Amino acid sequence: MQIQIFQKTIILVILFCSCNNRVSLSSTSTNLEHDKKGMWQVQQKDNYTVSTSEAVNCAIRFFNTANLKGIKKESIKEFCGYVDRGDYKFKESVFEIVDKENVVFFRFNNGEWGVHVFIILKEEVVQEVKITPLGH
Repeated sequence: MQIQIFQKTIILVILFCSCNNRVSLSSTSTNLEHDKKGMWQVQQKDNYTVSTSEAVNCAIRFFNTANLKGIKKESIKEFCGYVDRGDYKFKESVFEIVDKENVVFFRFNNGEWGVHVFIILKEEVVQEVKITPLGH
């Protein structure tokens, strides 16, 4: 009886830990629709709305896998399944460091770590996607 309880405890701990891990910045998606929907999840943290850890992971996988090249600027939000995250703490917080006309920017940050996604445009068409890490 004690062995069975112990084994269940280990399994639960492993499942809990794996849900909070960061994926590699080069991770790709095996379920693009799941990641497209999941990257917009938010949570409350210290009176702010921030991305969930899983949302950050979904964003990394989605933007590494989805082929945005050639998409027009006005179609990016729809293609990415954009969801307005309301009072998201980090909304538009770094636009001052990029040229708004040639870059579409998304920030996914859980309050401790996350990523910036820069979608580089030329003549209103996607040329490249860059993912850069955030973290403390």
